[in-house]
Amino acid sequence: YIDKKDKFKNLFCIMEIHPTLLVIFILFINISIQSRAYLNFEEYNSVPGLRGIKIHKDCIHEIPSGSSVEHIGNQILVNGEPLPICNKKYQLPNSVKRALPADGWQTWTAYDNKENKTFTTFNGNMTVPQPPKDWRGYDPNTGVIYYFTGLQNDNWVPDSIIPSGSPDDFVIIQPVIQYGAATTPFGELDWVVSSWYVTVAHGVLYSTPITVQPNDNIYGIMQQTGSSSWFINSILPDGTSTNITVTNDNIINMPWSYCTLEVYKIFSCDYLPTSDQIVEFKNMVLNDENNNPVKPEWDILFEYTGRSLNPCNSSFVEIDPFNLNLQFQNLD
Repeated sequence: YIDKKDKFKNLFCIMEIHPTLLVIFILFINISIQSRAYLNFEEYNSVPGLRGIKIHKDCIHEIPSGSSVEHIGNQILVNGEPLPICNKKYQLPNSVKRALPADGWQTWTAYDNKENKTFTTFNGNMTVPQPPKDWRGYDPNTGVIYYFTGLQNDNWVPDSIIPSGSPDDFVIIQPVIQYGAATTPFGELDWVVSSWYVTVAHGVLYSTPITVQPNDNIYGIMQQTGSSSWFINSILPDGTSTNITVTNDNIINMPWSYCTLEVYKIFSCDYLPTSDQIVEFKNMVLNDENNNPVKPEWDILFEYTGRSLNPCNSSFVEIDPFNLNLQFQNLD
């Protein structure tokens, strides 16, 4: 047994002898700090909601909580300031089927408001599970777990039996809880929450992420605030929140509601929370175009035509129309 202090003492003794090693070490630490991101910023990245469609890093933006987003044509403005126009074509996912790694939407629920008319509210709680027990030898900058409630303007779920093709006007809004993908600088992993506005052709924005703890109860809000405006908010138990408000003519009608587990580069089911860890989607509230309560009739769906075929048997269980349980794996 060697005490940690002795390890560091030996390390710095070596560096005194070899100054070049010290320079390399400092450069490594500097790069590690600068590379902190809540997404794995390769050239193209998977984001929540697009089920494997990859978006160029130049089109993905973290913005401050409380920001006002206006999306007009190809231009997105944040607090009145234009973002660079996203002119990078997205990448379609690899269509090769395999058992692992798990990629894409693994299991989800879907409900379309009657006559395809917009919802005006989709709120509810999501609990935070214990982290995966085994992220052993695995680069935290690559794998990621997302789960969320979401509203879409189109029942488009790429790489599945749900209508194929990528509509350029597609939008999903969502409060998202995630694990992995460089949630801290040096590979220590946390659950974090943020509020997302995701498009296929024009860019992706998410509010400043906040670290959350196992057993936290996160309240997600998607509230229509004007005919073409939505407020997306994620609230922690202590009242801290991270949110954005978005205005776009493409979100006037948001009739499709979802609860979803989405993952990328999960090479083993041990990289998911264990089978006894249940996420509760509870006390959900959906209101119709007249702001009247809606009783959803959920379809529970699985990735059985996509690339990874839900290898860990993730599943939703309906307790009642307003309460669902998510199990990350069930290998019994």
